[in-house]
Amino acid sequence: YIVRHKTVYRYNQNVPESLHLMHLRPRDTGRQRVVEAQLTIAPEPSAWIKRRDAFGNETDWVSLDDAHETLTVSAAALVEAT
Repeated sequence: YIVRHKTVYRYNQNVPESLHLMHLRPRDTGRQRVVEAQLTIAPEPSAWIKRRDAFGNETDWVSLDDAHETLTVSAAALVEAT
């Protein structure tokens, strides 16, 4: 299966900086295997930290330090069901 997701934030005015926690990458389970997963973020984050939370979920912390009026987050994953 190919799973895709896209979110676009449009702000009324420039946002000077922002911090986001995302849960957009699937995880392996007994019934599925993630072959590939990737996020695309625009504008490009100043910092990006990928971690796994206490429940085994993939998380992405991103920081945008430059002013922006929009934020676009696209996620794509290739998942095999068993």
